[in-house]
Amino acid sequence: MSDALVRRLLRIRREYDVTRDAAAYVTRNWQKQNIFDDIQGISLKDLRRAASSLDAVFVIRLLSTFEGILKEHLAQHHPHIAVPEEPRS
Repeated sequence: MSDALVRRLLRIRREYDVTRDAAAYVTRNWQKQNIFDDIQGISLKDLRRAASSLDAVFVIRLLSTFEGILKEHLAQHHPHIAVPEEPRS
């Protein structure tokens, strides 16, 4: 797999790390920094729920990106291998 394709996966990993750390920071400092005044329509409960689902969301993103990379790779380097448009799990 080329470095460019691996970098696509690593960018998603980096986004996960940044999002996880940002959510943890905001959750820890919700009352101290009056963050709740700056974020309209989002409660601490909403934030905690979103933070708890980050792993699942980013695993789905990683898998779908990997699937796209695999399809690209097969189309470019193994055109004789047919990949269904909607492959089964």
